[in-house]
Amino acid sequence: MNRTITDDITRLWGDTRLVIVDTETVIHDNELHTVSVATVTCRGGFLRGKWQTHINPGVPVDADSVRIHGLT
Repeated sequence: MNRTITDDITRLWGDTRLVIVDTETVIHDNELHTVSVATVTCRGGFLRGKWQTHINPGVPVDADSVRIHGLT
């Protein structure tokens, strides 16, 4: 039998819904400030949805962080 990664995921998680959350932050005055949040939803080994948004951190963002996080 040729198993796939989807077979392994389905066997492990079944029909469980997984939501993975990722945040991106910058440091200003030694404090972390969120600049973006993203989620990915999976069920049965398949991508079911994704979402992302940028957030105004309320502080200046340095040029390297702008480049790294793709901010405009």
